Amino acid sequence: MFGGDPMPRELVEAALQGGEVPAGDPIESFMEAVIHSSLASSLALLYGSLEPVLDEDLAAAAVHAPLSGADPNAVLVEVAEKSREIYSEWSPKMARALAMGFVREAWWSAGGSLTHESLARLVEAGGFRAWLIGKGSLGRVGLPSDPREIASRDEVRSAEDFILKTARVLVRRVEAEQKEILGDEEWMSL
Repeated sequence: MFGGDPMPRELVEAALQGGEVPAGDPIESFMEAVIHSSLASSLALLYGSLEPVLDEDLAAAAVHAPLSGADPNAVLVEVAEKSREIYSEWSPKMARALAMGFVREAWWSAGGSLTHESLARLVEAGGFRAWLIGKGSLGRVGLPSDPREIASRDEVRSAEDFILKTARVLVRRVEAEQKEILGDEEWMSL
């Protein structure tokens, strides 16, 4: 894999034309890749740690290896050495990204007719936590030893609070985003 999502146009053009592809700051690049992967960010939040996502393939995508010349293993060593501080700094961003992903998938599962009231009811009934558990695991594989701890984790509560406080805005944002994507005939034909 060449990179995580999203990638700037200039980066894709440079890669296609054999130009220089910068790796960027290794920690920031790695964490941006985590945030843009709902699997990686959900695993990190489930465990309250970056340890489950210290993966060579993810690091390689994050720094655009091999096109950038960056060593994915060196990235992993650097992230691992500072993992507690990095997790503390980036966990609020991961929580918000996951909250947005949850709203998007709730909108899809509601057939595009999600309301802010139904979203709030879903979150209040534990829907976000259930989604998070499902997103970061395959059945019991991938879960922390005691998954009940998820309910008391500050990052999870923060994501739920974010959804509840901004439900109306989030639903409108997802509706607009999805109408633009689904209305783009060229994109939909790919």
